[in-house]
Amino acid sequence: MLYIPSSLAKWKREAKEAHHYYSELFEGMLRDAQDRIVCSLFASPSRPHSFTLQNEGDERSSFAGTLLRERDHNHLSDTEAAWLSATM
Repeated sequence: MLYIPSSLAKWKREAKEAHHYYSELFEGMLRDAQDRIVCSLFASPSRPHSFTLQNEGDERSSFAGTLLRERDHNHLSDTEAAWLSATM
């Protein structure tokens, strides 16, 4: 099955499309988590509405947040971290 070309195997084309779709979705979710962490680090009490992101400054304890904060320790690419956090 590995050697069947994608042009002859519809399931291979569909799997590639699904992988691309879900990778974009999961990486977007991870970027949103990263934006929230950054906003929470720079939000000041005197300017609570200084950022325009939805749920600004909203850092909650989360698996994705832990992955992002310990990025160097985990040795994961952005795509790997996104898929890992999405599947947990």
